[in-house]
Amino acid sequence: MFRYGYLKVVHATSTLAQGINMPCRTAVFVEDSMYLTPLVYRQMMGRAGRRGFDNEGTVVVFDVEPQKLAHLALSSLTSLRPEFPLTVTLALRMATVYNTRA
Repeated sequence: MFRYGYLKVVHATSTLAQGINMPCRTAVFVEDSMYLTPLVYRQMMGRAGRRGFDNEGTVVVFDVEPQKLAHLALSSLTSLRPEFPLTVTLALRMATVYNTRA
């Protein structure tokens, strides 16, 4: 519904903002949070501006200290590490489960 323009505003948590491809013209941060890290900020900020539709996007920030905002924008990002390590044992178990269902 959002992609077709039926919804003009979507209130999203960082989980939604990071998880799906839902670009918009403007991203708004309404308050500071202890969960607002440079990675989360950049993921959410990156939603502003729709590739192929907009030349630029807008980010609006309310109630975030200027020092923290500078930290969020300028800090190096933490590396993303998967929390689901693939091991030989896991691969064999998955193959066994898959073969029993087929």
